[in-house]
Amino acid sequence: MANELWPAGQEELCNTDDAPQPTAALIRPEDLCSPENLWAIWRNVRQAYYVSPSWRPDFYVSLAYCGFISVSQAVPARTGSETIPLLIPEIQRTYGVLRFADLHIERNVRKRAAHYELRFDTVFEEVLSALLAYHAENCWLLPEYCDLLRALHCRGPVDILLSETGAKLEVHSIELFDRETGELVAGEVGYAIGTVFTSLTGFTRAGHPSAGKVQLIGLACVLQKSGFSFWNLGHPPREATESSPASMIYKREIGVSVVPRREFLRIWIDARDRPLVRLPPPCSASADEGTPQRQTPATHKPATPQKPAPITTPAPQAEAAHTTKDEAIPAIQGTQEGAGSHVRMMSLGGAVQADGGASMGIAGSTGAGDRGAGDGGAAGDGPRSARGLDVQALIRGFLAT
Repeated sequence: MANELWPAGQEELCNTDDAPQPTAALIRPEDLCSPENLWAIWRNVRQAYYVSPSWRPDFYVSLAYCGFISVSQAVPARTGSETIPLLIPEIQRTYGVLRFADLHIERNVRKRAAHYELRFDTVFEEVLSALLAYHAENCWLLPEYCDLLRALHCRGPVDILLSETGAKLEVHSIELFDRETGELVAGEVGYAIGTVFTSLTGFTRAGHPSAGKVQLIGLACVLQKSGFSFWNLGHPPREATESSPASMIYKREIGVSVVPRREFLRIWIDARDRPLVRLPPPCSASADEGTPQRQTPATHKPATPQKPAPITTPAPQAEAAHTTKDEAIPAIQGTQEGAGSHVRMMSLGGAVQADGGASMGIAGSTGAGDRGAGDGGAAGDGPRSARGLDVQALIRGFLAT
């Protein structure tokens, strides 16, 4: 069905991120609830960036379920010196996808891995702080976005209201520690949906040049062993052109491939509704192997990509205007038609309203997986003494499969 609904003659554009981007288009919660509107957004391969003033957790979770990767950016208000934080969901033209059979582990990474161990969700706040410091003025993690991640991380697995099969999202911090000093040297934040892990942003401490790649390789080994289908790394690696330098080449070096939107949505739709795969908790590794136990998901019949089913949602509330990403994001201006009548261009020249106090509560959260203080939640991070996974052992286990 995905191939049938895709517009003819757009394959070339769908395979590149280099074509000019239209201005970011306004997207609303109700756009995701309408199968026709959502398919119109997916099929409009000319449009990648959208914008929303909403910081509702259920909206963020729904965007992620529909294949968007969201960042944020503050833009100037029409008057005064204040800025407006906005959520910037992107339905990418192409995605960087790692299929675990393609994972490439360089020899120097295997050697350096002996110095590190990998943990999950033990120092979430420290990871956020490290990300903010590492990216500094170029960081797209606005305070509102950090608060959103904290709320979701604290709750553990969260029900996705758009899903008819009980799909869940779980936010994670990935943490690489120096085994000798106990220092957090690299890490990232991301989320799992079904059997896919999606990375948002990462960091590496100065003085540990190989730690970033060790963290990526270690995480890939854990994802494969735990039963994930593939790893969504967001923007794919790009070769240098006459107009732009190469970027994110490290992704290509570990085996990431470039997947156009149509193909990505095909594999995404199948994997997102599978039972949620959980990352291993602290101290779950065996002392000998340092590898997590593979989870056996419940029986799942592979889904044929279909139009998303409609759901009922609360009436839209007056929501804050808050925004965008980095220099790659097109200007948010003008008043034009977007992917269709379902979405309109947002003019920042108009009046900006403050958020009407929308609750940060997460509708549909299971509650059973809540993280409290001392378990990686917002109220406090877990113990630093928790034993992590031996990255070198993870690599040996992966190579032996």
